[in-house]
Amino acid sequence: MEKYVAFDRLIEGVQVIDPQWRYVYVNDVVARHGKAPKPSFKGQAMMDKYPGIEHTEMFDRLRSCMSSQTPAQFINEFNFPDGSSGWFELSMQPVEEGVLI
Repeated sequence: MEKYVAFDRLIEGVQVIDPQWRYVYVNDVVARHGKAPKPSFKGQAMMDKYPGIEHTEMFDRLRSCMSSQTPAQFINEFNFPDGSSGWFELSMQPVEEGVLI
């Protein structure tokens, strides 16, 4: 998405999720962390990309941010489908398309 092109070269991951939990935008870092090509995220639901994510604390906070339109921050251990995991400091901010993480 053109309006997020400024995030393409950041060293931190940036993603935008719409109210139907689909990826609107991910930068290269999110794609690298997600171990998948960047185009494979666009339009894909989070639950399809990461089965079970809807049962995590991270998703609860994302849902709360989306519904209340209130920013949130926390540290989260993310478990990837390949069995690996990583710790991430997440900042969630409501935006016109849904939530920017």
